[in-house]
Amino acid sequence: MKGLKMLKINKILYTTDFSECANQALHHALFLAKKYQAKLDILHATVFYGNYESLFALDHYPDWQTYFDSVEKSLDLMIDKSLLPFDTQNINISKVQKRGTKPSHVILDYARKNEIDLIVMGTHGRPGLEHFFMGSVAEKVVRSAPCPVLTLCGYEKTTVETTNKILVPIDFSTHSENALLHAKHIAETYQAKIELLHVIEERIHPSFYAIGETSIIKLMPKIKTNSKHNLQKIFDNIGGPPVDADIHITEGRAANEIIKFVENQNCNMVVMATHGLTGIQHFLMGSVAEKVVRGSQCPVFTVKAFGKSLVKKSSVKQEMLF
Repeated sequence: MKGLKMLKINKILYTTDFSECANQALHHALFLAKKYQAKLDILHATVFYGNYESLFALDHYPDWQTYFDSVEKSLDLMIDKSLLPFDTQNINISKVQKRGTKPSHVILDYARKNEIDLIVMGTHGRPGLEHFFMGSVAEKVVRSAPCPVLTLCGYEKTTVETTNKILVPIDFSTHSENALLHAKHIAETYQAKIELLHVIEERIHPSFYAIGETSIIKLMPKIKTNSKHNLQKIFDNIGGPPVDADIHITEGRAANEIIKFVENQNCNMVVMATHGLTGIQHFLMGSVAEKVVRGSQCPVFTVKAFGKSLVKKSSVKQEMLF
């Protein structure tokens, strides 16, 4: 297919805890590995002090080493069983067991050391495995991964085959433009349509309080028209394969509006940039991408503002009018 070669995915890391959402994530991981002829590493992190007693009785083993050896052998068989419903012919698959104190550390360390291009993971796991894939684990991976991350929450109503509408939120940053270029290639891969969305934030600068206005729309009446014009301009000039797209402008809080749009428009995937805030910035501001990962009921493909990009970043410069 034309365009597929431009999205450089050679190594995919799929992480599993054998939950329902992990199984849905596996479907996408296998689909992408086959489409891009990529190597697929299937990783399970055996967490020290994790609660495995619900699956493996600790008192049956003489020591911790024997216990974990037995756990990992059994989990390896569980990986084989999870692959049975799928056609894995012509996919280069490696099964990996790694031990560590925290799942996110194991995942991130493996991704960095093995030059992974894409991580595919679930966002909620089974309680009996120490909440291995709680939302917080996925958010930590999304925040710090050296490559794009595809997360699935387990509540998705669609499958790989029925993915036909991809939402791309744009805030006019270079990071979101890079996400759009990724999204065009992903849309071609899934044979899907793109929905471009710009959210006009309701909050205004305190300097406007004195004139009694609290709505940015009233202060800048042409902002919606100009935003739509600029979105169309970016989409036309960003490059990538030809895909269909509609443009939408709304106002509110970005994360809330993105999640609401997914539900109202029946979107099957979100592709968006994460700015990679850390430390005090992250504590104060949080991350729109992480909030969407936590609250969206469809897969979310996050593209890093730093680290590895799967496409050549756009050199297009736009002159914006607002």
